[in-house]
Amino acid sequence: MKNSHFSRRDFMKGAGVAGGLLLLQPSVSAQTKDYIFRRRCRDAGATIRKNFKNLTAAELTAFKNGVAVMKSRPATDPTSWAYQAAIHGTLTTPVQTAWNTCQHNITHFFSWHRMELCFFERILRKASGMPSLGLPYWNYSEASDPNARFLPVAFRTPANATNPLFNSVRNAALNNGTGQLSASAVSLASAIPGPVPFYTFSSNVYGTPHSAIHGGIGGWMGSVPTAAQDPIFWLHHCNIDRLWNRWLAAGGGRANPPASDTVWHNTKFTFFDEFGEQVQMTGAELLNPNVCGCRSCYDDETVFTIWPILTERLRLVEIQIGYYKKPLVLDARRLKFEIELNDKARTAFERASRVAKPEEEMQFKLNFEGLKVERPVDFFYEVYLNLPDSTQDPNYTMESYAGNLAFFGAEQTHAKHGEKAELKFNVNISGAVKRLKALQQQRTVSVTLVPTALESREGKRLPVRSDARITVDQVILSVEEPER
Repeated sequence: MKNSHFSRRDFMKGAGVAGGLLLLQPSVSAQTKDYIFRRRCRDAGATIRKNFKNLTAAELTAFKNGVAVMKSRPATDPTSWAYQAAIHGTLTTPVQTAWNTCQHNITHFFSWHRMELCFFERILRKASGMPSLGLPYWNYSEASDPNARFLPVAFRTPANATNPLFNSVRNAALNNGTGQLSASAVSLASAIPGPVPFYTFSSNVYGTPHSAIHGGIGGWMGSVPTAAQDPIFWLHHCNIDRLWNRWLAAGGGRANPPASDTVWHNTKFTFFDEFGEQVQMTGAELLNPNVCGCRSCYDDETVFTIWPILTERLRLVEIQIGYYKKPLVLDARRLKFEIELNDKARTAFERASRVAKPEEEMQFKLNFEGLKVERPVDFFYEVYLNLPDSTQDPNYTMESYAGNLAFFGAEQTHAKHGEKAELKFNVNISGAVKRLKALQQQRTVSVTLVPTALESREGKRLPVRSDARITVDQVILSVEEPER
């Protein structure tokens, strides 16, 4: 076993085009370590990852060929499509090395998936026969493109087995081009520039756009054990990875976890490289330009960057300010319930309205606790606060829209840990709390959950047809704020 086929010698050779390494020491927040590594993408030997719609004809052909070659390999081959998908998750037994190691907890969500993308990309590139091929991303949040939320045509046409990118079990409206991802599912309002604490940002993105899009696409994408079998999975996660870079680039104290966060930095994960050899990587190695063979630039970036890390972890204090302590049953129908606010709520709302610095922002969350889920939830819920009953078809541009609640992976966790396991999922509602000034005077706040998956071309919510069912023991409203 080894760490990588990309050695320090390889890196120095790639970087030597412009005369060696460039270590910059810009002035950054006092919260971060005072160094950063930068190099122009090509000079750093970084692979360029393009927006899928901008691939050349030759690149698209190579991409499809790489997928087809990987799919043709036996499932026992670590460089096969089946084996790589199983690393993320699988129901197949017996379990092989590295299978079912996907990290959907908040700690390793970004770092594990970046490692996964790195080695998958290397395997795909070798299989494609194009040495410069980078894994493309699907920029479904591109507001200037009216077709951005529609599944790229190459993934749905031709709609048969001759197309290695086609998957017949996706949401039918997405596959036939009559439906598109929901506008709320691709919203980056809670992600970019996003909250300053790393794990709060990670939690936000995990919910939206990550999990909301998994649910909207449905089919294999709607469940952790099958998601990576769908080729669109890799473009979706490539875009999620791109958001990590964009968040860091926003500055203002945004940084990766500190070295003292040893779980994030030192936990080892196992993958396979393009030669079928077992490799391991840690978060610390992912951030080390001299040992990490995972160097990629997105086509909206000009430099490959290793961003700074915090000198210490920002400590957050969580306070419970409201609750709904009755069982709930969530399904494909709209649901409304009332959160009772306690005496701490008004003070918390008032403090939040006075916060001026991003690093001091308070994070309000609705926590759905004691979940039981028996099957994949192939949709998500738009969450609204104090939504009038007369509003029949709400949308995410309304003042009362609070965020999205998605249960991607809940059924797998429930099955793994059994009936006694207590599952928790949350939605960050901080934006709505800031907008709804009247909350400071209320003793209760209503919560409306609206099942959502796709929209029509005209932007109308398409009906959700699913027999998924979630039971919830209670809902807690809490607030996190930096320790004073």
